[in-house]
Amino acid sequence: PCKKPVCTDCIVLFHNGHVVRTISSAYKEIKEEMQTHKDAIDQYFLPKYTWLLGREAKKRSELKKQANKIQKEIRAYTQNIIEMVKSIGEKTVQDLHDQEKNGLRQINETSDELKKKISRLKEIEKNLSGQIKGNPGMQFFTPMNSNLLGEFETFPKTFNYKLHTFQVGRLPSLVAVNYGALADLSIIQVSQTDTCTIYNVLTV
Repeated sequence: PCKKPVCTDCIVLFHNGHVVRTISSAYKEIKEEMQTHKDAIDQYFLPKYTWLLGREAKKRSELKKQANKIQKEIRAYTQNIIEMVKSIGEKTVQDLHDQEKNGLRQINETSDELKKKISRLKEIEKNLSGQIKGNPGMQFFTPMNSNLLGEFETFPKTFNYKLHTFQVGRLPSLVAVNYGALADLSIIQVSQTDTCTIYNVLTV
C-alpha cells in the first residue's frame, strides 16, 4: 500500500478509488515501524556488531601470540642448527690440524735423518781434511774404506706435502630446502548461525 500523506483535494482529484487513512493513524503506524527498526538496532544489531568487533580484537591478539610462539620455536631451532654446524666446523678444523701434525711429524723425521747425514758427512770431511793436511796425530796413507760414502749414496726419500683446499659441501642448499615448513596462515570462514529475525525489509 501507499504510505504517502495526501490532502483532501488530492483525494478528490487523483486518488479516487484508493484506500486512504487519516494522517494521525498513518503517522502512528509509521512511528511504530520506526520504533521497531530502532529497537532492532539497539537490541540486536549494535550489540551483535560490537561483539563481532570485540571478537576480531581477540583474534588479533591470539594471532600475534601464535606468531610470537612460532617465532621463538624457529629461533630455537635455528640456534640448534647453528650449534650443530659449529660443532661440525670445529671437528673439521680439528681434523685439519691432525693432518697438519701428521705432515709436520713426517717432515721432522726426514729433517732429523738429513741432519744426521750432514753431521756424519762433516765429521768424515773433517777427518779427510786433517789427513790431507798432515795434521799432528793423523795417520798418513791409511787405507781408505772403499765404501766410505756408501751410506750417503742413497738419499733419504723426501715428499711434498699439500693440504687440499676445503671443499664447500651441500649443507647450505640442503638446509635451505630442508630447513622446515613455513607456518602458513589458515583463513577459515566462521559460519553465521545467528540470523536477523527482527529486521524485516518493508516493501513500499
